[in-house]
Amino acid sequence: HLPVTDLFYCRKELNNTATRSIQEEGITLVMERMAAGLSIRTCYLAERYPYRGEAYTFIVRGTGSEVDFMGKVTGESAGYRPPTVTDWQGDAYAPPFRIFPTREGEYIEVEIYRGQEKLCTVTQDSELQPLRAAAGKQTDIEIDFRKTEIRAFVKVLPWGEVEQETEQAADAEPDPEREHMIM
Repeated sequence: HLPVTDLFYCRKELNNTATRSIQEEGITLVMERMAAGLSIRTCYLAERYPYRGEAYTFIVRGTGSEVDFMGKVTGESAGYRPPTVTDWQGDAYAPPFRIFPTREGEYIEVEIYRGQEKLCTVTQDSELQPLRAAAGKQTDIEIDFRKTEIRAFVKVLPWGEVEQETEQAADAEPDPEREHMIM
């Protein structure tokens, strides 16, 4: 599936007030952002899974594939493949993209691929909490391969804010052979 651009759900609330001579009707439109923002970054990915000239990609699974008229996410599980950049150090990064939010009691899975080869699946953060994507929020996931156990750190931020640390030596030149954009 293609990432969701943005989606709002609107419901109309009617407020009727009546007195002896005047009847007043008020209408309130309540809009809610239905999309969830997500960004993913890896650290030390190439040290665990060496770069072989094939781009790394992410597939995010676990959300529904459609929204019903009541604003509920439904349908079968969707798999989103966001644009992914592999930097000169061999780390992969998916800039902010949007998906349907996770439903109550459900979680997302982040699958990491090198070419067509599935390398691993991350389903929980470093505190053993399932990965979720909340409606109207930006969730940043950083997956760290530095230690034996893969660790994922999650930050949930207000919509439109993204916090991700990047490192590059001052004298380092990017290697165009190792930078890829997958659409």
